[in-house]
Order: sequence, then C-alpha cells, then structure tokens
Amino acid sequence: MIAQQPSKNAFPSYEYILFGHHGKSCQHMFFLIDNDGGISGINSIPGFQCNTTISPSVVIENFGSDVLTTATLQYFIDEGTPEYYYWQGALPPYWMDTIVLPQMSVSEGSHTLSILVTEANGTVDFNGGNNGSVQFNVVGSSEPVPYAESFSQPFLPTGFFVENSNGGPSWDHFLLDGYFTLLSCVRMPFYINDVSGDIDDLYMRNIDLSNVSQAQLSFDVAYTYYSEYYWDELKVMVSTDCGNNWDVVYDKQKDDLATAPATDVFFVPGSAQWRNETVDISQYTGNSNVIIKFDAVNGHGNNLYIDNIAIDNNTGIDEVSSKENVLMLYPNPASTFVNVSFSNMNFVGNEISVFNSLGQKIYFSKISSSHTMIPVEQFPSGAYRVYVNSNGAQFSTAPLVVFR
Repeated sequence: MIAQQPSKNAFPSYEYILFGHHGKSCQHMFFLIDNDGGISGINSIPGFQCNTTISPSVVIENFGSDVLTTATLQYFIDEGTPEYYYWQGALPPYWMDTIVLPQMSVSEGSHTLSILVTEANGTVDFNGGNNGSVQFNVVGSSEPVPYAESFSQPFLPTGFFVENSNGGPSWDHFLLDGYFTLLSCVRMPFYINDVSGDIDDLYMRNIDLSNVSQAQLSFDVAYTYYSEYYWDELKVMVSTDCGNNWDVVYDKQKDDLATAPATDVFFVPGSAQWRNETVDISQYTGNSNVIIKFDAVNGHGNNLYIDNIAIDNNTGIDEVSSKENVLMLYPNPASTFVNVSFSNMNFVGNEISVFNSLGQKIYFSKISSSHTMIPVEQFPSGAYRVYVNSNGAQFSTAPLVVFR
C-alpha cells in the first residue's frame, strides 16, 4: 500500500457562516474535523461481469486535520451482513491510500456495494458524506431458445439491467394505456435527456445458442424524432465473450428508425405506430453465453419504446411479411382467450400452434378462416410464442403473454 499525495487543488474545506443581526452574514469560517476518513474511489468492479466474485480496490482518504493512522471500514452488498476491514498507516490531511478488500461472492442480478468509514483514529467517524457505494450487475445462467419477453411485470425482468453512466434519464419500464388493458414495454426517454451523445445500454437476459444451428432476434419498436435537427439512434449489439468485444447487428436512426411522423410533443405511441424488426443472429449459434444489448444513443430527439423481445431457432420467417404484421394477436396480454387475425395472407388449412418458454408445443389447431381464437384460460401466466405453419415450415410468428 502506497500513500498518494494530493494535487494542489484537492483541498475542499467545510465552510460555516456566522450570522449577525437580521440574518446578515458577518464571518466565514473554514475548518476541518479532527478525525475524518472517507472513501474517494471504488475500483476493480465493472458495470457488469460474468464472474460470481468481486475483489474491490478501495481508495481511502484522510479528510480530517489530524494524521490518519487507523480506520475501520464497514462494507456490505445490498442489505447483507456487514464485514469489516481494519486499516493502519499514516496519511496527512487529504492524502490517500489504496487497499484491496477480501474477495466476496455475489449472486446473479443487480447489486450495490457500500463502503463506510465507521471509525477514524479510534473515534467514531460522524461524517457520512464521504462514504462510497457502487452499483454493478452479475450475468447469470443462460436461457435456452425459444425465448420471449413482453415486460408484463411492472419492473425489468430477471436478467435485464441498465448501464447509465451519468445517472440521467435512461431506460425504464413503461405502461401504455390501451383500450382494454395496460400494455407493458420498456422506454428510452430521449425527449427529456439533453446530453447529446449520451449512451444508455439495456442488457437483456443472456441466451444459450449452443444447441441450435440458426437463430433470429425479433422485437417491436415505436419511435419518432423531434425535428430535422434532433434525432436519436438505436443499436443492437451482441457479445460472446462477456462484453469484451461487441458486434453491431442492427443500427437505425432518424427516419429509418421512426414509426410515426416527427413531433415536438412528448411521444407516446398508438397501437398503429409500432413496427416489428427481425435480426438474423445465426452467426452466434454454438455459443452458450450470448449477451445482447440495446444501445440508445441520445440526440435529444423523442421517445423510443421496445416490446415483445423474442429469440427463436427459426430464420425461415418471411421478413417482409413479418414487418407487415401478418400475424396479429389481441388482446395481448391475454387472460382467457386471444384473437388471431391474418393480414393479406391465406392460411386456411394450415396449423397454428403455441409454444411455452421451454420450447414445448402446448396447443395446436387447424386454421379455418382469416380469424381464429385460441383459448388460454388453462395456460399458466408467462411468455409464449404463436407460430403459423405453411407447407410444413414455420412462416410467421408472434409473441403472446398470458397474465392474470
């Protein structure tokens, strides 16, 4: 451990103002607390990782007026049981030292590591304003395909997390008010983000593609921009080495991304202002831990919405037909039944089927008209996938959510 000397500008002070009659200030006083240790940095913890252990590197700083010779650090993950580290050294005021805490085990999901200096030079450290904390995410076990997520719960699903480097407006869960139900999705509120070039990442659950030879990502998007000069960008990126390297598989902005006319009003999409996108990700098959993220690049335009993310092992779906919403489900989410209608296509005599998240076929029937109904009252709540077969091959597909 090597103590670090501060720069000449690294000397904050506590300022107090003494007031005279009628509230007028008459004197400024600057002084330091005698014994005050604090945390100036927490390092060696990436925003997300695939390992289930962390070894934090912590910078302790002397914010007091006396030389800091001992300090007690209390640290814990989330609301877990605190552990303690006892530091010894000799730090003049505003000098720093770097220590490495013992390795800690962590579970998958989003976490917060908090580190507090509770004692300095054998006395209670009353200044809690210079303690530290850091948020991080641990990638868990991969989900097999087919996989579908419709954001039916009022929070981000298990395995999803957001990287928001500046703490500003970022991806959130959002409820759209439909005619008969609230429709859930995720939103990137570009409209209220005035930091041009700011990038916010939405990570989805990691996927296991080791047992398939082809794969397709699909999702619904709704977006418009603010004006000719204020527009945004959406990228979809894939990594097979836990984020060390990324490939861009989808990149659209402005008119290519928009599903509605430009507007300077806070954009909330109507039911006809969505588009289904499909991306072939077959090049990543054979990998057991595929991470996909949605990169939102801010241009202070207007809001972006994503819904019904799905990955399946079929790429034979007609792409043009998919974009024209060949297969339409309503209501969705459904509780007792779902109506299925077909646009500009004749599927009479073909099979319609429903698969659960484990890839098991749980329902099928023959299509007898351009409109059919699937009873779902016996389906457990969850995400499903509806397929239409044509001439023995899967032709069109759509996500379905059952929720009670």
